[in-house]
Amino acid sequence: MNEKKVITLVPARKNSKGIKNKNIYKINGKPLIEYTLDSIKKSKLNIKDCYILSDDQRVKNIGKKYGVNIEYKRPKNLSKDKTLFIENLIHFFAWTKSKSINFKYIMILQPTSPLRTYQDINSALKLLKKKPKSIISISESLENPNVSIFFKNKKINFYTGNPMMKRRQDFIYKSYFINGGIYLVSRENLEKNKFINFKDTLYLMMDKLNSFDLNDYDDLKILKRIIR
Repeated sequence: MNEKKVITLVPARKNSKGIKNKNIYKINGKPLIEYTLDSIKKSKLNIKDCYILSDDQRVKNIGKKYGVNIEYKRPKNLSKDKTLFIENLIHFFAWTKSKSINFKYIMILQPTSPLRTYQDINSALKLLKKKPKSIISISESLENPNVSIFFKNKKINFYTGNPMMKRRQDFIYKSYFINGGIYLVSRENLEKNKFINFKDTLYLMMDKLNSFDLNDYDDLKILKRIIR
């Protein structure tokens, strides 16, 4: 069997805390997961090498319509709120071995990043020329951590000191965040039961807009306005 360089994984479990039936929730007449599947189809990835990780038959039916592989069965014990993604990833990796599915990298694309474009995906694929152990997408923070606060005993506390003592332009570091839009993990990492190896990771910079991550109904209101 010829070794495939990249296969794609779309994790979409049935139950979600923030938004009920989030992965199939229709936005502008289209289920959320289809925004990700459309971007895969337009990219340089092969849609036939895409696998749905879901315990929801409705999600799998949508995947089948796009021609993705829906053979993998996500176990119930790996479909809980507190399940770490690495647990599901390692289980899927063991399944690929049992099916003799060969690859060098897995690209993980979460449906909760519907504004991620096929150009973003292709940009990540270009980085593979440098043979990293992993790739993660990042974007510039909407707000600098210096102005972040938390409450303790109903009182405001600052994460990095009182920002009122500095001008905004005096903040030393420009901050970024891991936006969850794209992850690429090598087979080598998975063989060691590892997900991201930060010692050998490349970073893909994405636009702030493309980095939108859907978590709750407030996010949903914003996303609907953006897409309209």
